[in-house]
Amino acid sequence: MTRIKHSKQGARWDVVGLAVVLGASACGSSSAGRATAEDGGADAVTEITTATGDPVDGGQVVYALAAETSGFNPVTDRWGTSGTIVANAVYDPLAAFDAEGVARPYLAESIESNAEATSWTVTLREGVTFHDGTPLTAEDVVYLYEQHLASPLTKPVFASVETVEATGPRTVEFRLREPWATFPMALTSQVGVVPARSVLTDELGGLHPVGTGPFVTKSYEPDVAFVADRNTAYWQQGLPHLDRIEFRPIVDLNTRMAAFDAGDVQIIGDSDAEFAESYVDRCDRGECQLVVDRGESVETMILLNTAVPPFDNPTARRAVATALDRGAYIDAVAPGAQLADGPFAPGSRFYDEAAADLFPDHDPDAARALAEQYRDETGSDLSFVLTGTNEPRVRAAIQLAVEQLASVGIDAEVRLVESATGLLDAVTGNFEAIGWQQFGSPDPGMEEVWWLSTNASDPPSLALNMARNRNEAIDAALLDARRSDDPDLRAERYTDVVAELNTDLPYLWLYHSNWTYVTAPEVHGLANGPLPDGTPSMPFQSGVSRPTYLWVD
Repeated sequence: MTRIKHSKQGARWDVVGLAVVLGASACGSSSAGRATAEDGGADAVTEITTATGDPVDGGQVVYALAAETSGFNPVTDRWGTSGTIVANAVYDPLAAFDAEGVARPYLAESIESNAEATSWTVTLREGVTFHDGTPLTAEDVVYLYEQHLASPLTKPVFASVETVEATGPRTVEFRLREPWATFPMALTSQVGVVPARSVLTDELGGLHPVGTGPFVTKSYEPDVAFVADRNTAYWQQGLPHLDRIEFRPIVDLNTRMAAFDAGDVQIIGDSDAEFAESYVDRCDRGECQLVVDRGESVETMILLNTAVPPFDNPTARRAVATALDRGAYIDAVAPGAQLADGPFAPGSRFYDEAAADLFPDHDPDAARALAEQYRDETGSDLSFVLTGTNEPRVRAAIQLAVEQLASVGIDAEVRLVESATGLLDAVTGNFEAIGWQQFGSPDPGMEEVWWLSTNASDPPSLALNMARNRNEAIDAALLDARRSDDPDLRAERYTDVVAELNTDLPYLWLYHSNWTYVTAPEVHGLANGPLPDGTPSMPFQSGVSRPTYLWVD
């Protein structure tokens, strides 16, 4: 048994699509405080266990998911954590992260640029076929990215791409309008998988995914189960190990845990600390195994719409930021959580304490003064609508925030919606403030679409910069970072981004969290195995791994 350390984290907010809509649950029991780089931000540590062994072939696994997905067309559907896990069973990404956080070829044989990083050539592996028996060609990749470049959802990721052209049977050239030194990172995500053309051309193709991946879709009944069988013609020799994998969406955490305890499912996951702690003793006894994503943390926050009143006014944003007693909030609704002051947690290579310190501390007197200043500036009292999902634990969390705001003269009206409605409201700007969970990519270059001014369209237009925060300094820093592959320079530029975010205050940070998974004792290989060339792989990417390496003894 291999023993690893797990930093105690707070409860997560429910995952939906691109990000997460308001939710919270209690866990653990310790006070939250401002984290420091020296202490790593951990209020407590818990030793957990995970098993290793030699893989064997055969068997099947039932994997419980925290959410259902609208479909598996990478151009039109929003996958989120759960959707990406399923997608990784039937699709392969062109690139994947190695253990050092460098994007390397996966379905691609090579990814190379010219000296200026304004042209990238992707060479596909030879002999790869889709599940329907047709060969993977450069034309398939060109057609896919033509769809991405026309998609309201995914086009912003490729805003720098001018043309995509097949330069040979297995080679595709991406010509860019400006240098993009970290381009391969984009190919590790949802926009990096290559489906068969039927997925893109058929209206219901996303419900019948066909790819080059380790498993072949057998059946899919939304909200019930997605079943896939071993791809016997898979291009990675010796993989996958399982004969079958079944994914069941079980949204409620308690129901998910009950299904695992009853033996109905063999894998469950969540970023709720109480969830992980409840299995530690059992796993130490060998009744289960705990596996933790130790990568970049996901951030829980209140997302503000800076394009509409009252949060188009900086005074309103700062008033609410200083009114919220985040420490008391965490003690009440997520004990043990690590307080957040930005999109990176202490210990991250992108964390900077000075930038984090720019986020306002709780100060009731300053909040009252700012609320009065807002009244003087606008002639109106500071009030807004706070949106969250309609479930008991969320209502309790919202009520606490409302009480904190009321104590300094700020009125917050509660609006409860279904999770899918909350996501749609966020991307169309139909909100004033909304509980949210986002970020956590292995590299901030994958987060720039959420922060660029060009992606901050006014409501009701779709916007990936859902806060609608426009800041030229952020744009310049992100552009500098994407032009360079120097890790020190890029870290400096992302520090500049955090400093600007903590000045503009489109996000009111609450706490950091990480995903933990529990598996049955006989299930192994949940974390990613090596890349096709044998290079060690990043074990998880934002809580997601490829089911390719799963096996049962």
